[in-house]
Amino acid sequence: MVVSDRIPIKSLKSIAVSFKNINDAAPEIKNASIVQVDKILTPSVASITSLNATALRENAEDVSLRLNQSGILDVSNYPQLDGFSFAQPDIENNFSTNDFVNVEVFDIQEFESDQRNLVGQKQVLKGGKRVDPVLYNEIYNPLTRTSTFTSSIPFQIDVPASVDYEFIARNTGSYTFVPTASSQVTYNWTTQSNSTSGVNASFNLTTDTYTFTSASITDIKFSTKVTLSSPTSSLLDGLFTVRLLKNNNITLEEGLLNLAAGGATSSITLEQEDFASFEAGDTVKVVIIPQEVKAVGTIRVNAFNNDYFKSTQLGFNESSITTSSIWTTGSVDSTWLTGSTSLARSYGRTPINIPDSGFSPLVIPFEIKIGDEIRFEGNESSTRIILDVVQSDGSSLRGSFIGAETGYQVSYAPNLQIQLNAPPPSGSNINQFMIRRYTDDAKFILLKGQKPNIGTTSQGYLTPKYQSPALSDFLGSPNSLNQVN
Repeated sequence: MVVSDRIPIKSLKSIAVSFKNINDAAPEIKNASIVQVDKILTPSVASITSLNATALRENAEDVSLRLNQSGILDVSNYPQLDGFSFAQPDIENNFSTNDFVNVEVFDIQEFESDQRNLVGQKQVLKGGKRVDPVLYNEIYNPLTRTSTFTSSIPFQIDVPASVDYEFIARNTGSYTFVPTASSQVTYNWTTQSNSTSGVNASFNLTTDTYTFTSASITDIKFSTKVTLSSPTSSLLDGLFTVRLLKNNNITLEEGLLNLAAGGATSSITLEQEDFASFEAGDTVKVVIIPQEVKAVGTIRVNAFNNDYFKSTQLGFNESSITTSSIWTTGSVDSTWLTGSTSLARSYGRTPINIPDSGFSPLVIPFEIKIGDEIRFEGNESSTRIILDVVQSDGSSLRGSFIGAETGYQVSYAPNLQIQLNAPPPSGSNINQFMIRRYTDDAKFILLKGQKPNIGTTSQGYLTPKYQSPALSDFLGSPNSLNQVN
């Protein structure tokens, strides 16, 4: 083999693959084909760089089961997350984005027109990757290669929609009290809300207490944040116990807050360690118990305006998320999208595949990661990369810049925001969307370009355009390719 001096040695590829078939990657990607790798072809298994001596020893039995003969490592019929994952970096490095490869098939008579359109030089989109749907409201028709969109996204529920123990109470300002040692003070909340019904009748703003009117049918945990400030004139530090108190005599969680003298401010956050059940008549509140307060003076509460008292239930109760306003953006040139409160509440929950959508099983639980892609209206040209994810369950006061806006978006509700690498296309419907993720998987290679026809192909080979001398010699051997049949 003659290697051009224009091709850097490090760019030469050391492995090829045989494949089971090539299929359309739609609907996850509409302008790509997906190759299902069957075997890795290489002059020597030792050339798989990630399969070092340690890995060989640790996977000796596993490798021996897959190694048919020198240079042919079988990856077929194995789960996606199996011991073969050590070869994923080699597939990715030898079939890198924008690399050119040659496609050959064993039988060009089977699905003949489809085969002819696939054979020849192609370009790699991603090697060693599969593409998984994260969340979508799209239904894809493979016959027409068009999409329609649903008005809601189904989620798995654990309890009926009527079961809702969640609320969040807060104080809209700050207030003061003069502490007396060992004299319990109940935190004074001034407002409360519930994400689905506006308020939760079980929480009383007069007594600042949550009361269960009947036994809970799902487990719940309570949490709180308390902030105290000492007066500038105080000469001594103060010590306070903050407690989540059940039935006035049972401590769910507590902690000590040390408050320095001279105008210092300190905060403490408490959360039950485990979810728990509650009986009818049980009460929960937040109390502050001064321990050492000699010469401390008047204490200010909630200096940062972000204290809270909230409950979280274990069972999710929304069977579907409406998509009509699932995403909003502050302006046409903003790269930030804000999810609806319902979408934010569903974060970490289990979405359900939309029937007959054509998509592969969803990644669960629902979480968005940096590097995921979002596509609008089913058009690949509208795809954007997600650069940042801001998510909050509503425990804290959210203040963050949104795109080009000069103000802050402030919310105590559950919050989900994503930043894109570019604004959505002007005039596009951002509520018609699909989020996808590229997942490491040695058994797949994505090729650029939509597969010309519907259907599958026969088996074949995928060989790099620029091969190392050793790989070229190996593939040039008549036996090397014949042995994989």
